[in-house]
Amino acid sequence: MLNPKSNSYSFNFFNRPQIQLVWIFELYISAILT
Repeated sequence: MLNPKSNSYSFNFFNRPQIQLVWIFELYISAILT
């Protein structure tokens, strides 16, 4: 997942507002379940 080749893909992926919201939402849920 942390491959140098996929850095640009990951950046574009997380740079999308909607995807970022989902990512933050998942972090929020994982924080509650932990």
